[in-house]
Amino acid sequence: MEQNLPPENAPALEVHKFAFDGHGREMFLIMLTNFIFTVFTFGIYSFWGRVKTRKYIWSHIMFENDRLEYLGTGKELFFPAQWDPKLGIHVT
Repeated sequence: MEQNLPPENAPALEVHKFAFDGHGREMFLIMLTNFIFTVFTFGIYSFWGRVKTRKYIWSHIMFENDRLEYLGTGKELFFPAQWDPKLGIHVT
């Protein structure tokens, strides 16, 4: 039986790994405070809470010893980029 082996001079495959080092307790506390603030502000805080959650998740993901970074803000979610203040309409 013949085996398909790579040639001896073929380059070795590089392994790229993702790693997540977050903790459930920290994430739970973020979600709990987001929920409480969202209820008390009638949903307005949800945009900033969403950013806080994304920043936590992204900052705990590593790819080849580099951490990811989320650069969005709650204000950007609250006032979308498609909003044209000159016309006063939502442009898609």
